[in-house]
Order: sequence, then structure tokens, then C-alpha cells
Amino acid sequence: GIFSGSLSTISSALNSLSTVTVLDFIKPLCATRKLKDIHEVYIAKALSLLFGLLCICMAFGVSRVDSLLAVNNALISITEGPVLAIFLVGILSRKGSQRCILFGFIVGFVLTSWIGYGIIFSGQRPASLTVETSGCPSSLNSSVTLKNITTTCEGLEQCATTIKPVTLVQNDPFVLYKISYVWISPIGLSFTLCAIFLAILFTGNWSHNVIPANSRCLSPVTRLWMKGSRHQELPLTSEEQTTLTAMDEFQRPVHAINK
Repeated sequence: GIFSGSLSTISSALNSLSTVTVLDFIKPLCATRKLKDIHEVYIAKALSLLFGLLCICMAFGVSRVDSLLAVNNALISITEGPVLAIFLVGILSRKGSQRCILFGFIVGFVLTSWIGYGIIFSGQRPASLTVETSGCPSSLNSSVTLKNITTTCEGLEQCATTIKPVTLVQNDPFVLYKISYVWISPIGLSFTLCAIFLAILFTGNWSHNVIPANSRCLSPVTRLWMKGSRHQELPLTSEEQTTLTAMDEFQRPVHAINK
């Protein structure tokens, strides 16, 4: 990792992304098979190659757009909504299990990606504001009209000019591709929250609490409505307990750690 980081920031980012994918997604899914270290290395290398190819494809796609600022804003808005939804569920609720949150994040991310990339590649441009020219000197006013002009000359002095207006045909894009990128984050937030709570309802975890009541990651607002709650506490796996313990240690004040 250090050697890769000294070579290029792109390669270090790809290796970091592949490592996080293996540790957070591949290993939990293959927990019963007990992957060997050499197999994890091969999977990480394959993921690095896959992510590199995706970056190259994205570079070709971005080259077709007009404004990199619009692309940057759209890409940021794609992830902001789902990530904010996960954060709110984690601090305001004790019922969000890993699978329910992962399902909601995938639903929200796919939806916002569809809308965001549709806005980028649909060619839709925001309408310009009208410019009022009343009161300006007439010498400064000018207009240009695109027309097809055909000139036919008979001899050197007799010429006939035929002017045909140009008809511009523009397909109307999908209605969601017309919205501003500012609305992508609220849409992703709403659909991710709905998907998470629907997953909690369908899996039967609504009457159970997954996050412990003494977790320091919970918001003080959550502790107010936790009083009087009689929902059953679900046992945590060793990996979940380790994760929550590490997060709680991170949330502890510095003076408490020094003591």
C-alpha cells in the first residue's frame, strides 16, 4: 500500500477501494467458507483491475459532456442522499441491521445513479433567463436567424435567392432528466429511508433493537424516545460487537481516555 501510494494517487485509490470491498463485502458474504489469504489477494487484484476499467469508461463518458462542474455536482449528489439516510438511521434508530441498511443503500444509490447519469448524458440544458432589451439604443440591437440559403444565378447579373427556415428537431428527454442536480440528494435520501424501513418491516425486525441502548453513537434525541421502550434486544455477532465497541471508543472524550 505504501509503495503503491508513492507511485500514484490513482493506483493507491484503486487498491484501497478493492481492499475495502474485500473486507467489508466479500469476507462477510463468504464467512462460512473461510477464504484463504491468497484467495483474498487474488480477489483484490481482480477488483482493482475492474475498478480501473470502470474509471477508464467513466473518463470516456465524461469527455462527451460540456461542463465538468455539472458532472462533479451530479456525481456528488448521487452519493450524498443515501449516505445521509444511513447516518440518520444509525443515530436516530436502533432497528437498522446491516443487511437492511445495505439493501436500502443499494436501492437509493441505483436510483440516484440512474437519474444523475441520465441528466449528464441526456443533453438536457437548463433554460436561459430572458434578456430584456427594451430601452437600449437601436444600434445595439441585432438578431441572427439560422436559415438555409440557396442562390441560383443565370449569367452574371440575374441571381435568385431561395431562403428556407431551418427546422430544429429536439427529442424531449425523460421528465426526471429535466430536474436540477440539487434535487438528486433529497430523492436519494427519501427512497433510501423508505427502502431501509420497508426491509426492516418485511424481515420482522421492527419489534427488535439491533443497536445496544448504551451505544455512544446514538443521538441524545434517540435516548429521549427510548425511555419506556420494551422491544426485545437482538444478540450481536462477534464482528458487530467489535465494530460497535470500536465506534464507541472513538466517540469517547479525550479526558476519559486519559483517565
